[in-house]
Amino acid sequence: KSKTENRIELESNSETGGLLVLSEVYYGPGWKASVNGIDVAIFQTNHVLRSVRIPEGNAQIVFEYDSSVLEKTKILSRVSFLGLLFALGILLLKNRGS
Repeated sequence: KSKTENRIELESNSETGGLLVLSEVYYGPGWKASVNGIDVAIFQTNHVLRSVRIPEGNAQIVFEYDSSVLEKTKILSRVSFLGLLFALGILLLKNRGS
């Protein structure tokens, strides 16, 4: 149906259900998938591709990247860096005062 940088929407019509394999490189952190609105596991297939199990009949499949993990990591990294700079500044001032 549609594909953007952080979202892929698909429709399937399967007589038996099975494994839907995308020609997308598997990358676990941050990616979520749902089939018919229910969260499902994303599998690493053939070492590099991503896949999900689909039911028989019609199904709406959505892969979506949740960037909140990346945002939290960026904030933690910046706070840690500023804390380290602050600690080094205190140590330098302490050594100059001695």
